[in-house]
Amino acid sequence: MLEILPDVEKTWFFLGIAYEKTGQYEKAIEAYQEYVELNRADAEVLNSLGIAYTKAGKITEAIKVFAEVLWDEPYRPELWTNLANAYEV
Repeated sequence: MLEILPDVEKTWFFLGIAYEKTGQYEKAIEAYQEYVELNRADAEVLNSLGIAYTKAGKITEAIKVFAEVLWDEPYRPELWTNLANAYEV
C-alpha cells in the first residue's frame, strides 16, 4: 500500500475513495479501516466503509457497519438506503 503519514487521517479517506472508484474494494476497505482506527466517530467514513464492504460482497460486515453508525446517526437517510441495499445483495 501507498506510504502515508498515519496521523494524516483524511488522507486514508481520500485514498479509500480513489480505490473504490477504480473498483479496488479490498484496498478501499483497508484504507477506510485505517481512518476508522484514527477517528472512529466519522459517519461519512463509516458509510463509505459499509458501501465498500457491500461492493466487495462482504454483506455481514456491511450490515454491522451501517447498524453501528445508525445507532449514533439515525436521521441520515443515506445510511438507511445503504443498509437496505446491503440486504438486497
